[in-house]
This record gives sequence, structure tokens and C-alpha cells, in this order.
Amino acid sequence: MFTKRHFLRLYLILTIIFALLGALDGLFLLLGFLWPTYLLINSLLFFGFFLFNFLAVIEFHHSHDRKILYILPLYHILKYIGLVVLILTADESTILTLNAREYALVAIILGILELVVSLAIFVKVNINEPTHESIEHTHH
Repeated sequence: MFTKRHFLRLYLILTIIFALLGALDGLFLLLGFLWPTYLLINSLLFFGFFLFNFLAVIEFHHSHDRKILYILPLYHILKYIGLVVLILTADESTILTLNAREYALVAIILGILELVVSLAIFVKVNINEPTHESIEHTHH
């Protein structure tokens, strides 16, 4: 049975994977490796993860989980919305003056910070500890 503990474990593993992808994306940009196919797949994956963060907020709310769990999904939602707003409101000269190296370094730093926070939450909530609902299932 898929429990809230399973969902939390899945969510935290995905945040770790996407943190690594974000850092890797920055590294690829820094090294000049920008393949169109990679960019398309990466954009679709990150959009899917953006939507999954809404599901995570709803799941954490309905399962009355600790408030610390809201940090990552809300951060990811706000980060993606902020990025879209920045892109849509920036004029062409602003976009052209953005330094690819600076963007790459920010992407790498954010990816590493997201990885650290994801791992810290993973440890803080003691994800491997049995929950009340899993104990109930073993006694029936």
C-alpha cells in the first residue's frame, strides 16, 4: 500500500534528483554543452516537477505533516514562477546581457543548496522510522 511515508520518501528522492539535475544543468551551461534535445527533455522534466510540487503541498496539508515539509515544494513553486515572470517581463536587451557564466554558477549553487536542504529534511524527518499506519497494517 502506498502510504504517506512512501509519498514523502518519493518526494525527497525526487528533490535530490532535481537538485543534481539543476547543478548539472548549470555545469553543462558553463562548459557550453547545450544540446536542443537535452534542453527540451530537461524543460519537460522540470515542468513536471513543478506540477508535482503542487501535489506535494496538497498531500502534506491533507496528511497533517510537519510544517518543515512545506519548505521544498513552496520554494520550487516560487522559484519556477519567479523565473517565468523574469523571462516574460524582461526585455530583449536584459536577456542578452545576462551572462551565461553567472547563470550557470547560480544554477550550480542553487542545485547544491537544494541538495543539502533535501538531505537535511530527509534526515530530520527520519524517513526510515516506521509510522503509525505501517505498524497498524502489520498487526492486522
